[in-house]
Amino acid sequence: MKKKLIFSLLLASCFTLASCDTEIKNNNNNNNQQETPNKPEDNPTQQPVEKNEKIELKSQKNNELDESIIFTWAKVDDANEYIVYIDNQEVTKIENNKDSFSYLCPSNSHKIKVKTTINDKVIEDEKEYSVLDKIQKVKIDNKTNILSWDSVTGATGYKIYNNNELVKDLSNVTKYNFDSSTTSTNEFTVVAYSSDDLVFNSNYSFSLDCTDLGYVSRTIKDFNSYENTSTHVKVTTFKELLDAISKAKYTYTNNVTEVIGDDYVIRNNVEKNESNWNNALTTGLYKKVEISKNNYKYEQIPVGTPYPGKVGGTYYEKSGLSKVKYNQTLTKKGSVNIIEIMNDIDLGYKHLPTEYASSKTFVESWASKQEASFTKSSMYENNGISKIKIEQTNDLLIMSRNGSKLTHGGFNVSSCDNVVFRNLEMDEMWQWEDSNSKSIGKIGDYDAYGWAYFKVSFCGNVWIDHCTFGKSFDGQIDVSNPTYNTKGTLFRAPYGANGRSFVSITNCKFLAGSDDKDGYLYKMMEEIENDYKTNKDNCKYQYYKALRDRGVTFEEILYGIAIPQKKAFLLGDSGDEYTYNTNLRVSIGNCYFKNIEDRLPKVRTGVAYVYNSVFDNSEYYSYRTLLKNKNAKGIVSAVNSSWKCGLVSQGIVCGNGGSVAAYNCIFKGIEYLLKNNDSDLKKSDNNPEATLNGGYLLINCKYYMNNEETTITNATPSSLKESNFKWRDNDNNKPFACKDIELNKLEETLKTNSGTTQNEVNWLIK
Repeated sequence: MKKKLIFSLLLASCFTLASCDTEIKNNNNNNNQQETPNKPEDNPTQQPVEKNEKIELKSQKNNELDESIIFTWAKVDDANEYIVYIDNQEVTKIENNKDSFSYLCPSNSHKIKVKTTINDKVIEDEKEYSVLDKIQKVKIDNKTNILSWDSVTGATGYKIYNNNELVKDLSNVTKYNFDSSTTSTNEFTVVAYSSDDLVFNSNYSFSLDCTDLGYVSRTIKDFNSYENTSTHVKVTTFKELLDAISKAKYTYTNNVTEVIGDDYVIRNNVEKNESNWNNALTTGLYKKVEISKNNYKYEQIPVGTPYPGKVGGTYYEKSGLSKVKYNQTLTKKGSVNIIEIMNDIDLGYKHLPTEYASSKTFVESWASKQEASFTKSSMYENNGISKIKIEQTNDLLIMSRNGSKLTHGGFNVSSCDNVVFRNLEMDEMWQWEDSNSKSIGKIGDYDAYGWAYFKVSFCGNVWIDHCTFGKSFDGQIDVSNPTYNTKGTLFRAPYGANGRSFVSITNCKFLAGSDDKDGYLYKMMEEIENDYKTNKDNCKYQYYKALRDRGVTFEEILYGIAIPQKKAFLLGDSGDEYTYNTNLRVSIGNCYFKNIEDRLPKVRTGVAYVYNSVFDNSEYYSYRTLLKNKNAKGIVSAVNSSWKCGLVSQGIVCGNGGSVAAYNCIFKGIEYLLKNNDSDLKKSDNNPEATLNGGYLLINCKYYMNNEETTITNATPSSLKESNFKWRDNDNNKPFACKDIELNKLEETLKTNSGTTQNEVNWLIK
């Protein structure tokens, strides 16, 4: 809030005067029926009323909600106006019929003086007051639910607010034990106060978010109240699912009410040439000028300023990431809160209901511009792949009681809050990447389509629980752009948004592909093998042909390339938008992974918390070793230098300041367990914490290679460091305490209980 003077009238004094005036009139009416009272000179004991000629400056306690200080004084008879001084500087003049003012102030001491003049006589009063320091940090012990904070000098007590409501007033106590079951969202602030009338309450402390969801995952929104009501919809077809998603959507607008500051970022390219310089001036180019020690301002360089050449200072431009305050206007609330999927549903775009064929509002084909360059199997041609959009939706649970299977489609979840997916199986979003031409580049890279079962962006709380995932073309779950309270991203904010972003992935299985001979993947690879055998000289799949011609077997391709999942999680975006992702918080708990090549997870600038999970890539690692010995990578590059056979084996990958913490986890068959990646983030005055390197934290984890426990090593020790690790919460502390599963029982427990199950999940509640 900007520190400027705000003046207001206290209506209470007006009501008091009005009441007194009414009482006087009533008394006069009664006196008209009585004898006229004696004049003063007839009664020496009766004296005339004296006029008030004292201001008597008083104070009222400040309002922590708007951080204002209020002063009042006794009115001076015959005064025309009052002049208010703060620290001997005149700040305002107030009319004679008003007797109060309020203003915003920082935390230190000030002198207040109110003065008036009557017949050349100066009447004034002055008081010195102080404001208690704001509490900078509020901590929480997640095992005991005890809030704590440092004591404030001069304070005699503390007020605890939860979601802006006073919940406790404590005297000289700096701890508070709260009941997390009372609300699903807890956002605490603490105010220090004093019994001294001239020592004012501190303003709100920085808030401590104790929401028990996702990144601090203990609870989820209670959906019980929606069960078996009109907002609970059971679906059996693709059309019914899309209809229900459309009815769950909100309609609202986001409007900026205040821009908080003007952030500037370094502009590095303006000295490259004169054209860049002139274009930058037109856009708005600034120099940073020091006013005093640690106090700066930004001065815009006038358009037309001559090009300085390649030697010069550092320049700045306004950032589109300045924080904003906003208000939201809700037009229509969603009418569906639970979508229960009753049976398996094929979500392939070729099966799209005709009602949705001409609209891309809720679903679109997940093809790509490069599609024409690739050879497609009959499985892909017959089904297609759908991107189903769940946008601007709050308080929605999509679940199945029987572990229904969804194929050939994924969900794009954007601008949503409190959205939950439970007990679903998702599979068959994959296509062997190949071409009938040796000239097509980047074959084997698996970046052409970007398919993932979930792409989450600009969301508040999202929970993916007890789900099973098969092989997808690119990654399995991506999370990006968590910040939506900045310029340029405001329109993405979900309704009721407060800037938080939590994604929790729990009790899931990530199983890559299947070798079931009746399954989607095996039939696709069998079709490709049959084409190779039948049309060896004119095979539609040149990449596959290159491998087979040089002695790689069908089984080796199946288990070493086709079945393993290329990537698991991409969390965060690339580029310089460092502030976008410092808010990215993802937890991955009680999950089982098998045959995943890379990104377990990969994090850019945010943080992921992984606990009680097993990553078993032993089978893939054995086939990878065999293929490397056969030089599969060299085989395909000999046919086309841009073809890839990556044979990647990486686990935790961090870059651009990203961090991963792993607690109580087992890693098997991963060559580079720790890897630094992405180095395109630049340090600047605007991003002082920015670093090209990632951070990791491994506690109570085991690492196996070739079935033998070994030392956890770092592939790039100079770049990925434990010292770079950051939690990125208020106190840089572990967000919540997970209940450890004994490591010797962890794998068996997860294989039994993770993923889809009919008996282990409480479907609708917390």
